[in-house]
Amino acid sequence: MWRTIKLALFLISLLVLNSSAGAETKKEYLVFSQSTAAQETTIYLAALDDLQVYPIVVVAGSQIEVYQVAGHLLYFSHKRLYEFDVKQKKATPFPRFKGEKILIQTLPGQRDQALLIAEDSYSYYWYIIDFQDHSIRRITNHYQNAGGGRIIVNQKQGRSPDGRYQRLLRPVFLTGYYQLAIRVHVAGRWNLQWTSPPELAVLAAGSFWAPDSQKVAFYACDRRRYQSYYSLYIYDLQEEQLQLVHEAVFAKASFQKATGAESAPSWSTDSRFLVYQTQPYGAPIASKLVKFDLLKKEKKILTESPGANCFPQWVEKNKKIIFRSNRRKAKYQL
Repeated sequence: MWRTIKLALFLISLLVLNSSAGAETKKEYLVFSQSTAAQETTIYLAALDDLQVYPIVVVAGSQIEVYQVAGHLLYFSHKRLYEFDVKQKKATPFPRFKGEKILIQTLPGQRDQALLIAEDSYSYYWYIIDFQDHSIRRITNHYQNAGGGRIIVNQKQGRSPDGRYQRLLRPVFLTGYYQLAIRVHVAGRWNLQWTSPPELAVLAAGSFWAPDSQKVAFYACDRRRYQSYYSLYIYDLQEEQLQLVHEAVFAKASFQKATGAESAPSWSTDSRFLVYQTQPYGAPIASKLVKFDLLKKEKKILTESPGANCFPQWVEKNKKIIFRSNRRKAKYQL
C-alpha cells in the first residue's frame, strides 16, 4: 500500500543509448520518491518525453531526502548520505558526519564539490562534499563579524547564477530574527549593496535567486504587526525596488522543514514568472498554485483544491509546471 509521494525539486539529464541510431543521446527525467506502509521508499526517474516511470533504487525507511547536485544524484537515509550511480545501479555511502537534518547547496562553477549544512538538536555543522575522492570535510570558518551581528559568509554559498552577487543572512541583534543582505563583487572586493528592512523577519531558508541574477524572492513576516504568517517578497537589484508579491502565503507554525522545499517558489528560465503555493489564511487545509507575472504585475491562480498543491517546478522550457497534490485523496500524485 502506497503512503506518500515526494517530488524532488530538480530534473536530471542522462545519456541513454538510442537503439535505432546506435548513439547516446541526452534524455531529461524528473526525480521523485514514493514510500509504502512497509517502511520502504522507492526512488524513481520519470521520463518527460514519454511519461514512462522507472524505479532505480529501493531504500529502507520512509524519511528519505533526494538531491541532485552538479550532476550527482544523492539521497539521505538514516543519518547517512549516499550517491547513486544510475548507469551502474549502485549506491555508495559517504563518510558519516554529525547532524540529523541536512541542506545541500551547489557551489557555482564547481562540479566536484558542494556545501552541506547539517543540523541536530543543539547546533549546525558545515561541511564540504568532495565528489572526486568521495569525502566530507568539516569547515569552521563560515562566520565573520560584520555590522554588530554575524553574517553567514561561506564564499560560495548564496551566489547568484552569474556569480556576481551573494545573498547573506544577518542576525538582528537581540531579536532572533534575520535580515537579508546582498553583496556585489567589484574590483576583487565584496561590497554591501542592499539589506532588507529591519522590520521584516526573513525566513532563514527562504530566499531564491532568479535565473537572470537580477531578482531574489524571499519569505518574511512584518515584526511590527506581530504577524503569524510569512509573505512572499521580491527585491529587484536593477530597479532597486522591494515588492510584496503575496501576503500571508503560509502560517509560521506550518513551516517545519529547514529546507522550505514544499513552499519554495519556482522561477521561469526567463525570470519573468514566479509560481508558488499559497494557503488561504495560512492554514494547511487547502492550497492554490499562483503564477506571478513580474512584467505585468499580475497574479493568476493556476489550480486550487482542498489539501496540498505544492513543490511547483517549471519544465520543458516554461511550457509546463509539475507539482504534487493529494486533491481530496489519501495519497499524493504528480
